[in-house]
Amino acid sequence: MGFRCIRVRACGAEMVEGRQRFTGLGMLAAIMLLTATSAFAQTVQQQRLDAKDAVALHAHGLAARNQGDLERAIQDFDQAIGINPQFVQALVDRGIAYASKGDAGRAIADFDQAILLDPRDASAYNNRGLSYRARGETDRAIADFGAAIQLDRNSAL
Repeated sequence: MGFRCIRVRACGAEMVEGRQRFTGLGMLAAIMLLTATSAFAQTVQQQRLDAKDAVALHAHGLAARNQGDLERAIQDFDQAIGINPQFVQALVDRGIAYASKGDAGRAIADFDQAILLDPRDASAYNNRGLSYRARGETDRAIADFGAAIQLDRNSAL
């Protein structure tokens, strides 16, 4: 088999015996492509780790809340939401923790955000209704309870 060489001067790439070698601008382009590919792979990996971290922090927050440590639960939910601001269940659970502390305003803000992200989440409506009821806003509470029941007939108050 004879020696084959194809040169492409515009980008500085050459094909020698079936192997590609880069020179000049071609080398620069290859390095940039490899760097971008590597950075993309690292970003995807970090997102996977972050998603796992958010789930782990959420689970830790649930455990803290169930043990009555509302401050720790809120901190864990804060971190989970910081990693994944679209984590609806973490927003709902942080709202429940705020409501348990008697902070209906912050609870309602979390339930509002959860509903904005997922308008089909019956638990967000139900819990917001409970917070409205705690503030004496009966009409708003009834509206949210109705929305929760429409979304999930098994939704309990």
